[in-house]
Amino acid sequence: MIKYEEDRIVKVLFRAECKIALRALLFAVPATILTVLLNLGLIHFEDVVEASGMPTITDDGIALKPTTWLAVSVFVMILLDFRTRQALDRFWEGTSLLHRMRGEWFDSASCLVTFALLSADAKPQEVQAFRHTIVRLMSLCHASALEEIADFEFEIPRLDYEGINPMTKFSLRSRKQKYGFNRVEMVLKLIYSLMTKALDDGVLNIPAPILTRVYQTLSRGFVCNLNAKKIKDTRFPFPYAQMIAALLLLMLLGIPCVMAMLIRNVVWASVFTFLPIFGVFSLNFIAMELENPFGQDENDLPLAHFQAEMNSSLLMLLHGLADHEATVTQSAVRDFSELARDAKITSASRGVTKTAATLVRSNSRMSDFENHIPSADATWSVDDAWKPESEEPEGDLAARRLAASMLEFNRTLQRWTQTVECQVGELRRSYNTVKKVVNTHANVG
Repeated sequence: MIKYEEDRIVKVLFRAECKIALRALLFAVPATILTVLLNLGLIHFEDVVEASGMPTITDDGIALKPTTWLAVSVFVMILLDFRTRQALDRFWEGTSLLHRMRGEWFDSASCLVTFALLSADAKPQEVQAFRHTIVRLMSLCHASALEEIADFEFEIPRLDYEGINPMTKFSLRSRKQKYGFNRVEMVLKLIYSLMTKALDDGVLNIPAPILTRVYQTLSRGFVCNLNAKKIKDTRFPFPYAQMIAALLLLMLLGIPCVMAMLIRNVVWASVFTFLPIFGVFSLNFIAMELENPFGQDENDLPLAHFQAEMNSSLLMLLHGLADHEATVTQSAVRDFSELARDAKITSASRGVTKTAATLVRSNSRMSDFENHIPSADATWSVDDAWKPESEEPEGDLAARRLAASMLEFNRTLQRWTQTVECQVGELRRSYNTVKKVVNTHANVG
């Protein structure tokens, strides 16, 4: 991957690592030369063509209508925009999956190394052997995953691969060569077996449910590896690539002809031929490189750098000070008020505010609503650690006003409800009276 500084525009423009511009020039320059030749030919032989009576594209005015060629160009740009967006999505998904895979597997190794610390006094040799084995296997697993994802053959340095016992290396190599087994899956199986045996031997002196979290992180890392392989194995759909290639070749031949007939100035015709062809071919080549971020192009992800960072992180787990237990000195400030004052934390600058006012529904009872009116200490912040008792917290007045308004609204709503209920009762009584009168007349009749 090319590293650059965005604020250095001139340096970014003339970086020699990116070969996309050179590849686009291989198409833009010949098209420009063709435009010059056609333009000069039309200028010198226009009279001959007109005298011969041969029909030209300018006879019906097609070339004089910019919208005619604009329709073709817009269609090409839509396809290129689609391919570019797909390529960017694949690129960012690829780098996200590699970072997530590394994070999951490093977290697993870190947890296992830390869990073994509980048995370091009782079984020091077994704990050291377990730690070094886990670190080497995890480095081998990560390197194997990157080699499998890569779109080319190469070997990534592993962390002391020779330190693994010969039987383990022979088992991995023979099963890979004879049966074609996946190396990442085989290494993960070795890690699972090592964890299970360490738990049974007491090297991992922790409850089994806690150890299940490590199994989960290992499996999530493997899922990230498979998703990254999905990007490598699933290419950009061939029909789209074929259509884009055909339209680009059409533009490569059509733009010089159109520009030569539209613009009779050789310089401007060359400029307006070079720019669009250079642009569309550059976009296409950029998308082609970004579609598979695990190759060896200049813009692909640095897989060797990912492995170097993983090895460095794993080495940190074996350092002598990795198990150091952090604590504070005897002179450390332990009073919260003094710590808050030294940190100069304010509610305005840090936004550390907690509101305890509770909003109730409109159909809640009056007593329940009154119980939720904010009190004087309903709103507090870290500033209250050194504020006087009589000082009113910020925002308390607004909370009180809001609560009073809500309370008044609830009372009004209850009065309105009582009025409606009374009116409904009157209507029911009137209806019953009318019903009795009707029944009486019916019986008399």
